Amino acid sequence: MKLLVEATAAHRHNSGVVAWLRGLIKGSTELDSNTEWTIVGPVDFDPDLRTAAESANWNVILPSGVKSKSRILLQQWTVPRMARSMDAQALVSATTVIPMRSSVPTISILHDFRYLTEPEAFSLAQRSYRGFAYRYALRHASRLVAISNATAESAVELEPTANGRLIVAHHGSNHVESWTNSATTVPYAIAFAQWSNKRPEMSIDIWAHLSKIYQGSDVKLHLVGVPDRGRQTLADRAESNGIGHLVELHGKLEAVELEQLFASATLLLMPSSHEGLGLPVLESMALGIPAVVSDIPPFREAAGETVLYSELDDTESFALHCRAVLEGQPESIELAKQARDRAKEFTWAGVAKAIVDAATQTQLTDSES
Repeated sequence: MKLLVEATAAHRHNSGVVAWLRGLIKGSTELDSNTEWTIVGPVDFDPDLRTAAESANWNVILPSGVKSKSRILLQQWTVPRMARSMDAQALVSATTVIPMRSSVPTISILHDFRYLTEPEAFSLAQRSYRGFAYRYALRHASRLVAISNATAESAVELEPTANGRLIVAHHGSNHVESWTNSATTVPYAIAFAQWSNKRPEMSIDIWAHLSKIYQGSDVKLHLVGVPDRGRQTLADRAESNGIGHLVELHGKLEAVELEQLFASATLLLMPSSHEGLGLPVLESMALGIPAVVSDIPPFREAAGETVLYSELDDTESFALHCRAVLEGQPESIELAKQARDRAKEFTWAGVAKAIVDAATQTQLTDSES
């Protein structure tokens, strides 16, 4: 079987898509399949992703002159022609958007619908484009692969006809097996800030409250993925809360830097308002790092009862849970052990198999029609 993966959104600033693609590549190497994988991306394709694809014997095609900002032409015109010329059995879009004219069956990957849940984070043009392109994909893609049941339910609410073409393939967690920590004995927490749904302001407020109730109040919070436009606002918020010295703001980190920072952490803090699934939660589970997270359906789906939950705006509850982890209370230690066992259920080979199965189903459907 030949599969063409359209990865025109896989530039270094689109961390969610890049992480999913890196996982798919890993999963393909663990799958007992005769599938030939080809990936197409822009010239500013994430370099680490390119290395991973080439190491896994994927064919990598980066048409000259096409950058991610001008990817629509590549996505809508060039990629479908490539798929047809190479006689691909399916064209897999790493995002929800699919080519509107494709003679090859299309598989759309559904991550989330943030343009609906958090419209303020998108311009009018971005919301309009996503509204049209996402609905088109939900109506016309041969198969739809959602990263969670929560995302699948949102898709059906938006377009009921999607129901018969939907499958769910959760992210894997086994990629963290190659991560190394710095063997530091200094405790610290990690949180994320690349998108507004991560609520970095809330993370700072939680840490400020923690500093008032925890004797070891010199524990630092590392906020990762802070955009340049929001850095000063977050720095000012930390200072005004009296914890400027406890909050480290990081921009976009290279993969190795992020892996080491994460793997060495004592605690993951994720007070997200919305998520597709929440890959960092799965990663913390696999690493045996206790997590304190908001009580939203995607996190429940990923972690079950193996993490500590707080209501979205309950700063005190978040802080108390963080204190329990930092004090090494038995409940948090036991939950982390249970989480590590649960994480073994989530593999990237399972994701790769779901893609291959979806492509096989499109072939069977075509042969029957």
